[in-house]
Amino acid sequence: MEGSRALDRVLCEVKTINISNEEVDFRTGRKKVRSGQITLPAEFLKKLRATVECAKQQLLTFDRGRSAVHFVYLNIRFDDFLGECKEAYFKQIDDDLARAPVTDIGLVICNDHTAFYKPLQMCFADVDNLG
Repeated sequence: MEGSRALDRVLCEVKTINISNEEVDFRTGRKKVRSGQITLPAEFLKKLRATVECAKQQLLTFDRGRSAVHFVYLNIRFDDFLGECKEAYFKQIDDDLARAPVTDIGLVICNDHTAFYKPLQMCFADVDNLG
């Protein structure tokens, strides 16, 4: 996606991280029991990092001269579709980003309007609370 902000050219790569395979199995009836997790598994944080890095590389490949401002917009579909644990999840993601900040791009994470929605903030990424 390409646009402008004031005098800057802006490029944005949009990525979605979908629900886990375990959650797909539960929702389709192939699995009768699910584990409710209050903490995100390490695999999720690794996947998030890989997704952001892939998007970053796509932006840099498209804009080799780095003439634009780059953003990655993440839409995360948590297994917790009601959003009861979303605040804790965003905190865990922010803590992970604090340990190893994303550089050279702006990172925006969408806060979907779920049953337990409330506006959220992060220190190491921007949050789209209008999403």
